[in-house]
Amino acid sequence: AAGSRIADNAFEGDPGDNALELAESEIYSLSEERDRSSLIDIKQAVGEAVEQMEYKFAHPKEELNIPIKYRGLNYILNGFHRTDLVLIAARPGQGKTSIGMNFITDAALDSGRKTAAGAADPYKCAVFSLEMSAVQLANRMLSSIAKVDMGKMLKGTLAPDEWKRIAHARKRLSDARIYIDDSSLTTPVEILSKCRRLKRELGGLDLVMVDYLQLMSSGKRSDNRQQEVADITRSMKIAAKELNVPILLLSQMSREVEKRNTKEPQMSDLRESGAIEQDADIIMFIYRPHKETDNVSDEEKSRVEIHIAKHRNGTTGKVPLRWRGSFVSFEDVDTRPDTDQRAASAPPENSGRFIMGDEEEETPPEDLRAKMNIGTGSVEEILKVSDDDDII
Repeated sequence: AAGSRIADNAFEGDPGDNALELAESEIYSLSEERDRSSLIDIKQAVGEAVEQMEYKFAHPKEELNIPIKYRGLNYILNGFHRTDLVLIAARPGQGKTSIGMNFITDAALDSGRKTAAGAADPYKCAVFSLEMSAVQLANRMLSSIAKVDMGKMLKGTLAPDEWKRIAHARKRLSDARIYIDDSSLTTPVEILSKCRRLKRELGGLDLVMVDYLQLMSSGKRSDNRQQEVADITRSMKIAAKELNVPILLLSQMSREVEKRNTKEPQMSDLRESGAIEQDADIIMFIYRPHKETDNVSDEEKSRVEIHIAKHRNGTTGKVPLRWRGSFVSFEDVDTRPDTDQRAASAPPENSGRFIMGDEEEETPPEDLRAKMNIGTGSVEEILKVSDDDDII
């Protein structure tokens, strides 16, 4: 039946792009309906789980997930996991796009992952922006990395040292593997199709961001917006599994949060559909205790909390951050008062990776493998090497 509809549409002389979109939509819908995993023995599943533990134990410094630069978030989430649908929600103007682009930029500029030959292997990222153009996103990234005031950038009133930082940020971003699609109208089927092609051309894809859910269309005829949003979130979750990448899906919150005495967000505040909280693996809210009009210090106004309301594979919690409006970016809560001076005096090569707080090197964790003198053996070999009950 799907083949007949595709053929009929082609014979009708529909424009090529529309015909291709219909064909992909029909096939994708069919594969979604037939997506049923076969039954497997628990022995196989447990074996694969233990193999993953063994690999992580044997390679403790290797990043298996997409790292997050914010210490508190990275501690709770342990990075972004592949196949996860991560929902980032907030009221308008609270910084959804900013924190999403911070995640993308930090991943694309991270040099922690290495190839087999030992060379840096940066993460490959795709951004689908239904609200902002690619140039607007580029301005935000330049400001965030170079630590240059966004207002001065747009006016062109930059000092010589700021131009140097912009030039360095431009070079770093030019070398990054970030790909932006700023089509105003897009559907989950189109996003999946473009990501498939990008993954094939690049030889891999690591992180995808969609900004934002309420501007998307499901591509299906529906008079019920809640059902349409449910179709979109379900399709995005399936896309994350098929592409084997984490997808950051930005979302608006309803006005109900403004009507309560406590302004802290809840999952029931997610706009237009209750299916959002069911399909997402992780749900994060951006919460600002103070408004710009409140009679408090600028330091208090910049205070932000990230509420992890849902974490399918771990704990929930609240992570304090600091909003740097002039740089359109979020940063870890500072423990030292001279942050601005240290950021301004940081060498250009560190301008995009400046981390607040003490710069003293942390004491490395005790290497259990070295203590046990076992090298890179498997779990079975480890148990044969030592009978020390304390170690075991």
